[in-house]
Amino acid sequence: MSAPDRRWSQWAGPEYQTALRDAEEKLSRGEVEDARKVLEPIALIGEPTAVTLLSQISHESEAQDAWEARQRVAVEAAATKGFAPALYLLGLCYDEGELGYPVSKAKAAKLFAQAAEKGHVHSQWIHALDLLNGSNGVQRDESLGRIYLQHAAEANLKRALESLAEFHRTGAFGFSRDEQLAAQIAARAALAEDWI
Repeated sequence: MSAPDRRWSQWAGPEYQTALRDAEEKLSRGEVEDARKVLEPIALIGEPTAVTLLSQISHESEAQDAWEARQRVAVEAAATKGFAPALYLLGLCYDEGELGYPVSKAKAAKLFAQAAEKGHVHSQWIHALDLLNGSNGVQRDESLGRIYLQHAAEANLKRALESLAEFHRTGAFGFSRDEQLAAQIAARAALAEDWI
């Protein structure tokens, strides 16, 4: 398991990373149409990062139900190819009943587990909690849960750091009970971002 950075572009093949970083920067500045112009040619050849990222952008004239249908198709296609961010997004859809998917915590947990195995940091945190608690149809495995949580915390994911600090504060799930360490981790969490 590796801990990737927070950019979608890092999931793309090397030949597309520069263009996708450019699209991400345009999106972060609110330059949606410019980002779309970068993403569309790459999405047309089926590159899953571009397809999935482009599906998250609605067209001005696009009705909400049409946009959601386009998102479902794109996310399902990319998830079928094993694309970790799409597995995560599809997991969210099942977890929360988004985009017309029925709520299924067990199906969501399986998707989060697949994304976690591929290094998707937010999925690592979610899967860690399922493993630690034995929840959502996931068999309890504290040892593996601690590993996934540590990976997500090492990637500086705010929620993972908060969980890790709490578990060290309480000594839960086999973490050493250590108030000083918990405070240090909580201080890191206060400065961290909660990204996907």
